[in-house]
Amino acid sequence: MVVVNNMIDVKVLQTNQLFRNFDVETLRDLLQNVPLQQSTYTRDQIILEEGAEVERVGFVLKGALCVTNYTAEGFELNNSYFFAKELFPEYLVFTRMTSFVYNLVCSENAQVVWMNANQFRDLVHHHTELSQAMIYYMSCRGYRDQLLLRCIGYKTIRERLSFWLLGIHQKDGDYVPIPFSQQILADLIHVSRSSLNHELKQLAEEQIVTHDGQFLHIQNRAALSALL
Repeated sequence: MVVVNNMIDVKVLQTNQLFRNFDVETLRDLLQNVPLQQSTYTRDQIILEEGAEVERVGFVLKGALCVTNYTAEGFELNNSYFFAKELFPEYLVFTRMTSFVYNLVCSENAQVVWMNANQFRDLVHHHTELSQAMIYYMSCRGYRDQLLLRCIGYKTIRERLSFWLLGIHQKDGDYVPIPFSQQILADLIHVSRSSLNHELKQLAEEQIVTHDGQFLHIQNRAALSALL
């Protein structure tokens, strides 16, 4: 079931990475003629199906959305995720793709603010500060995707996990937050959940990395670095 709210204060968008340097008044002025709609989704709910028309841009307020495709044999491929503070499908909008090339599924209960794609594109094209913010946002996403590609280039689960902790999340220090669940982390580094769980137990026994609630605690950074 989708819960829709059409009465939205644009202030909620300040948490999004794209608008983080915009004050409330500037944001309200920028979006004063742009209709916004907030929708709430529950876990495993299909939000968009492959082939759906690209009509809106979504700003994720909370939760996680999974980009999914299926093989000819029906196997599910979870290619990437959109998390809170991110937006989508910016690449499809600015390349003027007319339809989604993936299915979008809610992985963790989520809230999304929707904006008309054409209006969003026009705003970016005609507002210098927003255009610069969009370039920076897409550059950050591109850099992150490059790091993820490098991560899955490693052969072993231990190597991939080590690079995910040290290479992708180096700014998080010794306590790296798990993205909601081990399943999502397993999808991100392209391994099975059971294999990831086994490797985490091994690393804990070796006192290199331990599982501490919603965090992975790096206990021996030197030993972890030596794995790469």
